[in-house]
Amino acid sequence: MTVRLIGFSKLSLGVSVCVNGCLSCLSLCCPPSEPAWYRCRVTGEAGQNRFCLCLLVLRNALMFNNEHMADIHFIVGPPGETQTVPAHKYVLAVGSSVFGAMFYGDLAEGQAQIHIPDVEPAGLAVTPRNQRAALGKALYLLRIPSMSLQEFADGPAQSDVLTLTETHNIFLWYTATNKPQLDFPVGKRVGLAPQRCHRFQASAYRSNQWRYRGRCDSIQFAVDRRIFMAGLGLYGSSGGKAEYSVRIELKRQGTLLAHNLTKFLSDGSSSTFAVWFEHPVQVEQDTFYTVSAVLDGNELSYFGQEGMTEVQSGKVTFQFQCSSDSTNGTGVQGGQIPELIFYC
Repeated sequence: MTVRLIGFSKLSLGVSVCVNGCLSCLSLCCPPSEPAWYRCRVTGEAGQNRFCLCLLVLRNALMFNNEHMADIHFIVGPPGETQTVPAHKYVLAVGSSVFGAMFYGDLAEGQAQIHIPDVEPAGLAVTPRNQRAALGKALYLLRIPSMSLQEFADGPAQSDVLTLTETHNIFLWYTATNKPQLDFPVGKRVGLAPQRCHRFQASAYRSNQWRYRGRCDSIQFAVDRRIFMAGLGLYGSSGGKAEYSVRIELKRQGTLLAHNLTKFLSDGSSSTFAVWFEHPVQVEQDTFYTVSAVLDGNELSYFGQEGMTEVQSGKVTFQFQCSSDSTNGTGVQGGQIPELIFYC
């Protein structure tokens, strides 16, 4: 029998002979930093390959409900409705003193099967009818009408948990002028209000700024407590109503965490206009993240001035620094991305 080691240079070899006489990954110690799939490949005399799993948790998971090497079987259920469950005495004994005494104690019996007749099969199958019965009146706490029509049609309407009358009335509630009375709450949850961190003390516009030709406006930030990043506030046109296409990104150490490609319409004022990520993204404290915006539009826009390196926004302190990704002039002191929109 021959053994080939995969990733051997990253493993330390200890005792190398297992009970069946071959090298085993029982003798290999995987460092915590290594992936769990480090293993050794064992080639038997018949040329058959098998993998020895390095970690105890993987070995035990492999043996769970596995007939291979099973030395005890549990026969569960009443006569005529029994089910055989394979098991391994050693695995059971090291996890339970009861099984340890049963299999290896002074009064241990050598039987290969253990009958457990007083086990009943599952009493409630997972069916729409049983789900409805289990939910009871709690079903009417669900804010089903706050879904979009598409979400309702693709989900609850096809679940068979709702009655035909309930499904019909909810469809009418979405589409009819005279809406029926529903037993479900129709209002959306209030949820957390988005907060805004504004990093500029003034804004301005000039005849040759701020121009967009597919270049990137970017800034780095860090916070002193965990937040959820929801979007960016951007400046719009300084010459009247205009539409911009924009791609926004959130990165951590070069890894893309969130992005969105969308459009926003500005009204010619110096106000900021929100652009949202598809989902809020968790941002950890004391780590710098990079937000970027690539705008495409013919109109010049406002830009920020008198930027601050540190801003207190509610209970959160933001720190800002320049980003090497910024190729359109945005930095700490001025430029685009005047606001970070977040939840806390």
